[in-house]
Amino acid sequence: MTQNQSVKVVEMVKSKAQVSESVGFISRIDFGSPGYRRGLLELAFDVFRKEKVKFIVLVTGLVSTPALKPLLTQHKTKEDKLALIHSFAEDLANDIPRLTHEDGKPVKIYIVTSQATTYDSWLGREVAARMHILRPKDIFFRGESSARFVLPRLGRDIWALAPVKAAWRGDYFSTVPERIIRDKQKQSSQKYPDVYVVGGTASAILRPQGEMPRPYISLPALHRIMEVNTSENQIGVTVLEIFKDTAEPFEKNYSFKDMVSPESERSNVIVPDTLPKLQQDILNELKRMGPSTVGLLEDALPPSRETIEKAIVAINASGFKPQIMHNEKAGEYQFDPVWFQSELKYNLPADESVSEDRMLAFSCLHAGSVYTEMKFFANSVPEFMLRHNIDILIGCGDFIQGLKHDLATSGETIDGTNYTDHERLSSKLVNAVITKVFDARFSDGLAKLSQRAKKSSAIIENLINASLIRFYYINGNHDEWVVPLGMSPLAIFHRDLLGGVTSDIYAILTEHGVTVDSNFLKTTIEDHIVKTKIFALPLTGLTVDVSHPHMGRASTSSLRSQEMLRKSQCHICMIGNFHIAIKTAQWDSVLGQRIAMQQGSIVWKTNFEDGKTKLLDVVVAYLRVKSANGRIFMTEAMYYGSGTENPDLSKSDPLEGVLKNLNI
Repeated sequence: MTQNQSVKVVEMVKSKAQVSESVGFISRIDFGSPGYRRGLLELAFDVFRKEKVKFIVLVTGLVSTPALKPLLTQHKTKEDKLALIHSFAEDLANDIPRLTHEDGKPVKIYIVTSQATTYDSWLGREVAARMHILRPKDIFFRGESSARFVLPRLGRDIWALAPVKAAWRGDYFSTVPERIIRDKQKQSSQKYPDVYVVGGTASAILRPQGEMPRPYISLPALHRIMEVNTSENQIGVTVLEIFKDTAEPFEKNYSFKDMVSPESERSNVIVPDTLPKLQQDILNELKRMGPSTVGLLEDALPPSRETIEKAIVAINASGFKPQIMHNEKAGEYQFDPVWFQSELKYNLPADESVSEDRMLAFSCLHAGSVYTEMKFFANSVPEFMLRHNIDILIGCGDFIQGLKHDLATSGETIDGTNYTDHERLSSKLVNAVITKVFDARFSDGLAKLSQRAKKSSAIIENLINASLIRFYYINGNHDEWVVPLGMSPLAIFHRDLLGGVTSDIYAILTEHGVTVDSNFLKTTIEDHIVKTKIFALPLTGLTVDVSHPHMGRASTSSLRSQEMLRKSQCHICMIGNFHIAIKTAQWDSVLGQRIAMQQGSIVWKTNFEDGKTKLLDVVVAYLRVKSANGRIFMTEAMYYGSGTENPDLSKSDPLEGVLKNLNI
């Protein structure tokens, strides 16, 4: 790429700022349940304000009917019951914050309730209708089970779906949302939307269009989860960014689960230093231990139980909040749970403690196949990486097509090519991504330097480091087909990639009149191209597990990702081989929020899968992660695809013609 060409690439990427709009989504606030938290609502709306959402949709779980129904049964007359329902609506109308756009107009909040008795049922419908009466300018009840939301400026629409019946408990996150989507597709005569959004499941899934007829996401809950009805494990909110010219959305998932563990909530109780020392000690022990008997407090503190009990009475008499409650049946003292529901405030990590990583992953390049989308990979992928400032590229195996299973005689490989050709072709394709990104970044960075700075070898070396992406990769099963032939998997690929990237970058530097020490360039490139299964992200130290399981896909789409999350001890799992894409989030107490991104493929067809009527997801996976103190609290994910389903070459094209056609 010439200097003029690289400048044009940067200008083109900058000019491709896409028209988009963001929508905020909430699910399962479960008003009335022990897990309801007003503070989580306030935090969610802080996120929506920051993300400048066009409108907000609450899908499923406005109220918890199982929790509120016993209160209704205590009232005998219809008038008393209606008055109580109205009080529920008033409380919620007061708890839900108000947002305004920059022009001063209110941000509209739409409510879609579920018919299921485990969620809203008839009570949610009644409360939602009354909330519109109380706040007619910004709260609207859009009905039960489903609602479509049109974005006229983009020509796009979103279909929000709520469960119509209680789901059986299951281990797999994708089962319930995909069943809800398929049921709606069978039941409805309307055309498919651009995106499905499924509430109620308390999961955080993103699937692109491909095997699924349209992209879909599932929503986390916005309450402290007290029981598991299906496979609930996610607490937070989702912001969906929809583009005018791109079919796939950005899913931004904010995880709040670290904040609502009992330990974290108790840590927010402020103990005044004006209280007597014994009272401070009692409060600090309750913060540390949680619900405690007076015997446990006596073991932890010097005074007798009588003195401790008197001190607790004094704490409550002082007006301290939350009050200390005594559960006579359990014989335990604990902080008032109602205070946590209504008064506790939550905050995202402070900006100064936040770090960010951006990466793009792919799998199943299958270089040498006549069905590989090489133009998409060599041209569109570097553009995407530049547009989103991505520093890390991850290859999850199957770089080559190979010759096993009579692939050459069945017409799936480029005529006359062998394993060596396939590895060399794959290295050319990956080289194109690395060097195109480097060329554009280095040219842009060099143009901003003063003449004096350009003469500094330290500044130039720093610019080279900043312009060069890191590439991590592993073998796939196709790559290992060479082992019985006495060859090391991807040995030629690795050698050619190092040599090709070094040669191309040296040429770029020469074109700009820049000279660097050859050992520095060689060492830098070797440090940036690494074959490894597990690595730590350079900026944050979060760990990434790259895998290519030697097994087939499963009919339950999240099964393989969840298996990898169970097996791995890393924050992020990047998974290849299955040719279908799904992003799954799962929280655990040790690592916090964790992400598994299953890759699609760069081939749009194989005869094997075609013969089994299987569709493929032709996409690469983008992931942006925000973390603080080693815990992930926000992810932005997207599956970016070619959407062409056309081969770049015919079976008769020679390898030299393919490379010339690709201009690499």
